[in-house]
Amino acid sequence: MPRRARLSIPGIPWHIIQRGNNRSVCFYAEEDYQLYLHYLEEFATKFGCVIYAYVLMTNHAYLLLTPQRADSAALLMKHLGQRYVQYINHTYRRSGKIWEGRFRSYRGLCAGLLPLHRVEPGARRNGDASAGLSLASYHANALGKASRFIVPQDQYLRLGRNDADRQGAGGVSAGRGRSCRCRVVSCGEAPESSDGMNHLTVVHVSLLIGVLFTALLIGHILRQRRAPAATLAWVIFMLALPWLAVPLYLAIGTRKFGLREMLTVHRVESNSDPLECLLVSAGVPPDRGGNCVEWHADGDAAWSALRDLIASAAQSLDIMLFLLRDDARGNAFIQQLCERARAGVPVRLLLDGIGALLLSRRAVRRLRAAGVSVVWFIPLLHRPFRGRSNLRNHRKLALADGQRAWSGGRNVAAEYFAADVVWTDLSYTLAGPVASDLQALFNSDWAFACRQPLQAPPPVSAPAGDSRVQIVPSGPRLSRDTLAETLLTACYGASRRIHAVTPYFVPDDALQQALCLAARRGVAVRLILPQRSNHRLADIARARYLRELAIAGVCVRLVPDAMVHAKALLIDDLALAGSANLDLRSLFLNFELMCLFRSPADADALAQWLARLDARAQDYALQRAPAWRELVEGLVLLTAFQI
Repeated sequence: MPRRARLSIPGIPWHIIQRGNNRSVCFYAEEDYQLYLHYLEEFATKFGCVIYAYVLMTNHAYLLLTPQRADSAALLMKHLGQRYVQYINHTYRRSGKIWEGRFRSYRGLCAGLLPLHRVEPGARRNGDASAGLSLASYHANALGKASRFIVPQDQYLRLGRNDADRQGAGGVSAGRGRSCRCRVVSCGEAPESSDGMNHLTVVHVSLLIGVLFTALLIGHILRQRRAPAATLAWVIFMLALPWLAVPLYLAIGTRKFGLREMLTVHRVESNSDPLECLLVSAGVPPDRGGNCVEWHADGDAAWSALRDLIASAAQSLDIMLFLLRDDARGNAFIQQLCERARAGVPVRLLLDGIGALLLSRRAVRRLRAAGVSVVWFIPLLHRPFRGRSNLRNHRKLALADGQRAWSGGRNVAAEYFAADVVWTDLSYTLAGPVASDLQALFNSDWAFACRQPLQAPPPVSAPAGDSRVQIVPSGPRLSRDTLAETLLTACYGASRRIHAVTPYFVPDDALQQALCLAARRGVAVRLILPQRSNHRLADIARARYLRELAIAGVCVRLVPDAMVHAKALLIDDLALAGSANLDLRSLFLNFELMCLFRSPADADALAQWLARLDARAQDYALQRAPAWRELVEGLVLLTAFQI
């Protein structure tokens, strides 16, 4: 078996084009090959052409030439004859049914030069050089001289793969000339036989490592807490397209951070509230009495409350946001943070790595120059293959001195504080013992983002009112889906009313069934949504769920004149408000923060706010969806976790 060496062609502007039926030409000695190139150069120079490509056909060789002089075509025709020179546009066909090909954007000439003859396989195996491939003499009119080339045993110029090579025989195999689409084959040095074996070993080892790694990832998928359909989809994807599924899973496949659930038996009194028992078993801080709650009536009230809280900070100021925009409200907010930092107040700002991605670097430099500590929560480009890029911190929280808190569904940007007729949102201010739990939550997120040890829990703040409030955090760092469990427990225990407002409604099957069953057993279930949200895919995905709810007897209301971004539920005398939407991403992927208000006064305040919003809404019109729309909805729901 001869050594396969692809000889480089320095300084000669031509490429080698291979036919579809795999023709090849070989040279026994490199000096013969170089002499052949010399003749090609001399030929091109003589006729004022640049060699564009060299093409081997069934039994002829051709040069594709680009004329550089006006008389190039005439000279070629004179020396080679009309029969051997033709113009090529986008499609060229050689007369005599020898060859046909396509060359994009190429205009030039084709010159037929050499008749070729096959190599006898037996002669090649026996090492008889004289019986090797004979490149017969050039056409007599081409250069006026004849040359003879023979096939070497050790080196050759190879144009594509040849079936005869694999059998130990070289040369140009015979075949019928037929039209085909050519491709360019580059030239370079190929390894010797030992290098080929090493290359094969590397391929085998790489394949084995890839298979083992894919198997490990499939095991990790099976251990994750997911819906069976999602698990099956990941496994099939991993087996069918591992080169695409493996990096995608490493980037966004993780749903929980691998925290092991503590094997602790939580015993509660038999007469305890079921929801309280659930939250205690999940490790959520208990409800705190003695709090003061202030609900913000509109965007202006929310903005004033946020600025007052920042201005009142004397010992510490901690801000956690999903989105901070570089606009009028955002710049005023940044300016106030800088002022507090210059006044000597320690200011920490925790921003989500994707939500605040569009914040300008100049604004970040401005904050840090003033002394504000700015940290990104799971940055997009920082260790993307840890599987956490899909897990976002959607919490909104501002804390002053660990005693007063501002929270809800608002980010810091102009639209979140606009008039209700444009943008309707919900936020609130808290003061009292529950602020200590919120401070501990912020410290935990800050330590995670900075990869620092967790600080000691802050002392419980002094009472400031008479409201009972309990925080309900959820996210990948908790072993259970706390928010989803809370909603299911509250919905199944509801006896009078379930009123909910959310911008995006793409629930899981369990929550959808809980709402339908509540409506069927006589509970007044009312769902308020924007008629058109700022996420078109979420509107398409919700349509199937809304039809099912309407058929079950749920009162679905749509607000036509504003984007409703509030997130709240009123279940009997329990009020729940915060940052979480009623969609799969908020329930199972994002870091979210909701507050559970147990006092009747807070439930009444939320009920009045919902009543004002409901007065602006219209009834949802139930209509049968055509088949094409159901198909579109089904396709969008395949990506429901990412909406």
